[in-house]
Amino acid sequence: MNNIQKNRLKDQLFKFWGIVCTLIGLVLLVVFIGGILVDGLSRVDWA
Repeated sequence: MNNIQKNRLKDQLFKFWGIVCTLIGLVLLVVFIGGILVDGLSRVDWA
């Protein structure tokens, strides 16, 4: 395995790790915003 192949492998791993971290962040954002919406909508007086 030469230097170019090692660098390409590192690049692919970095890209994969970045996508995984981004997806985890988006899922947590949806969970937190969903929790805020559930709490907020239950406090609204619709009458």
